Amino acid sequence: MGLRTSVALLALLAMASCGKERRSHTGAAAADSLRSDSVKTRVTLSVAERERLREWLMREGRYDCCTKPGCTECITSRDSCGCSLAIKQKDPICGECLDGYKEGRGKFKLVSIVELEQIRNKATASNKQP
Repeated sequence: MGLRTSVALLALLAMASCGKERRSHTGAAAADSLRSDSVKTRVTLSVAERERLREWLMREGRYDCCTKPGCTECITSRDSCGCSLAIKQKDPICGECLDGYKEGRGKFKLVSIVELEQIRNKATASNKQP
């Protein structure tokens, strides 16, 4: 585990035991530290570490996943999750959330998996064009 990841984890632990104002500041520092780390480093975070980061992002209003339990793909690649809003706006969701819907773990029961795949494929195809 790298120095930045260790510092971020210590900040997350401190955040859990501090008051609300300090928690927000400490959580922001942890997120900044994680953001500067490579995605590969963040992927190696333990399940408990990812869960603490997810909880902090939820409190900050930056995590609103469309599956139960929420995804980790958005945490490790974007430091946020807006897949619930994306579904409402008919925008693509992350691959992990799409898989969650295929497995029956979606929060919105009237969402068509075929439509989610079409939206994601259309967005992927348009991103590949120059």
